[in-house]
Amino acid sequence: MTFKDCSLGGFPDNGLYAANGSGKIVIDGGHYENSQTASLRIGGENSIIKNATVSVNESDGKSNQHAIRVENTNYIRIVDCDVEVIDPNGHAIKSMDVGLLSVDGSTVRTAGDDVVHALVLQGRTDKARIKNSTFVHDADGGFSIWIHDGDDQVFVENSKFTGDGGHVSARAAIRCDRDDCEFRNLDVEQTGSSRRRSLEITSDDCLVYDGSYIGEMTPIIDAGSSTWIQSIYSEAVNGSAGLRLTDSSRDVYIKKNTIVNGIDDRGSYGLAGWGNDFSA
Repeated sequence: MTFKDCSLGGFPDNGLYAANGSGKIVIDGGHYENSQTASLRIGGENSIIKNATVSVNESDGKSNQHAIRVENTNYIRIVDCDVEVIDPNGHAIKSMDVGLLSVDGSTVRTAGDDVVHALVLQGRTDKARIKNSTFVHDADGGFSIWIHDGDDQVFVENSKFTGDGGHVSARAAIRCDRDDCEFRNLDVEQTGSSRRRSLEITSDDCLVYDGSYIGEMTPIIDAGSSTWIQSIYSEAVNGSAGLRLTDSSRDVYIKKNTIVNGIDDRGSYGLAGWGNDFSA
C-alpha cells in the first residue's frame, strides 16, 4: 500500500498508522505533524518512508508524541526525509521490534527547552544502518543516536552531527550500549555547552574508524572492552584530553590517531596501540 504526498497532523491517536499488517508500506512524500503517539507509525514487510517531512512543533502536553515510530517489520528504510522535533514530547525516530532499520540521506533536528533524543534504537531493533545523514542537536539535552543493548550490530557511517544544544541528562551525540557496533567516517562537533561531548561507548568490541570528533569537553569516553579506535581526530575545545578511558575499559587498541592533549586514563587495563599523535 502506498501513501503519496499526504498531509496529516494534530490527531489525538497517531497520524498515519500502518504498522500491523504483513504487506509492504510505502510513504512517498507528504507532510506529517503533531499527532499523539506518532505522526508516522509504520510497520509491514520491506517498507519505506521516503521524501517526507515529519515534524513535532506543537506539543499537546501528553506523553509519546514521536515524529516517527517504526515497529512490527522485518526491514524498513527511512530515505531522504526531514524530521524535526522542536517542541519536544517524545523522540524524533523510535525504532522498536524491527529486523533491520536503514536511515539514509535524512536530516533529523531536535530542539527546545527539554531533553529529546533524535534516534532511539531499542533492544528489539535487531540491526540498523545509519548513513549519509545529518543530526542537528539544539535541545537542552539528549542523544542524537542512542543504541540500546541488543544482539546484533549497528553501523553508523558517513554522517554528520552538529548543533548548539546542551548536556542536560544526556551529554553525548552518540551513546552506544550494544556490542560489535561500528562508527565510520563521522563528523561530530558538539560544542554547545560546557559538558557536551561526541561519543560514549559502554559496550564491547566496537570500532571507531576515521572521522573527526570535537567536543566542548573530552569528546570520546570509553567504558567497554576491546574497543578499536583508528585514524580519527579527537579534540576537546576546553583543552581537556581528547579521549577518556574508565576503570571499566579493557584491552582498548588505538592506532594512527590524532588525539589532542592525549588520553585521560582513569584505570583502564591492557591499553595498546601505535602511531598516535597526542600533541596539543
